[in-house]
Amino acid sequence: MASFTHVTVKAANKWLNGESVPRREKVESIASHTGVRAEWLLFGNGQMTNTYNSASSVSEASPLALEKLITKATPRTQIELEKIAEAAADGRLTEDDIKLLKAIADRLAKKD
Repeated sequence: MASFTHVTVKAANKWLNGESVPRREKVESIASHTGVRAEWLLFGNGQMTNTYNSASSVSEASPLALEKLITKATPRTQIELEKIAEAAADGRLTEDDIKLLKAIADRLAKKD
């Protein structure tokens, strides 16, 4: 952990022993390297991992389909979709974010 967070072994051991708390950017690095959600590392809230990242829940064609969708969206919508995509790629979507996105997707699906 010390190597990928660029801290001393002593500093990393303090985090592991509960003697200190890493800064947010270090928590994000730990989350990224371990596959554990940053919110869970910091607060113990929600699911430990991002279960929605599993290969069984997302088809291989999804990135291409999402790219096509974004290009058909209005410029204003593209900006917001790109922010969401960036947060998802960085593992920054919380369980509440996912619930909100699902609610939006379900509402839009009913309009079809």
